[in-house]
Amino acid sequence: MKYAPDGEVELSSDPEPPSRGGWYWNPQYSWPEIANALTMPPCALLSMYVLSTALEHNPRVLLITIAALIHLPFSMAFHLTSAFRKPSSPEVLLTRNLDLVFIHLGGLLAAYALSGCIVFTAINAFVNLGLVARALLSQDQSKDAAARGFCVFLSVALYISPVMLTQNYLVYLRMLGELGLAGAFYLFRFAGRWSHACFHILLTLYQYSLLSAAHQPVFQHPPIPFIALGKV
Repeated sequence: MKYAPDGEVELSSDPEPPSRGGWYWNPQYSWPEIANALTMPPCALLSMYVLSTALEHNPRVLLITIAALIHLPFSMAFHLTSAFRKPSSPEVLLTRNLDLVFIHLGGLLAAYALSGCIVFTAINAFVNLGLVARALLSQDQSKDAAARGFCVFLSVALYISPVMLTQNYLVYLRMLGELGLAGAFYLFRFAGRWSHACFHILLTLYQYSLLSAAHQPVFQHPPIPFIALGKV
């Protein structure tokens, strides 16, 4: 029994096609992995568009855009590598780990963008460091997709919490709904092997809500000096 690089797609028990020169091709997940890579840019492109059309400079929107841009090449590299290399290959493991690290790094930028608070961002950094370490030290990374997904979910749930504290309840509920819809495709695979690509596309809706939240005033922290110094 064989698994796709992200540990989600169970493949057939047919003999593995031979690899030549380190390259590997299995249409059962190579084409879906290519689709996964090609559906990554929309979030970054949307962020760049919103940033370029803003009426005034907003550093929080800039941080959200940077978060999307720094994650983009590593995610695309992971999915494209997964399309042409065996799941257990060092290249797949390396690009998967880089993809995960930059997801959590982007979460730190989003945490500061939505909170405007260094202390809250530091808490996020501590939590994300533990989540990344847990994922990277997994005994079998190639089949531990559920654990990696749970770690990312915890990171996202933490960094969007300031949106609720600003009393932007509708935006917060909309973000939760969009994340829930995208996550459902990721977990329950409604579109079969193309579910991960659908997950990426649906995340574009969430990205727009994230940018909308970054346009709102940050949470007004209590008048504690070292927290006030951390405001954007």
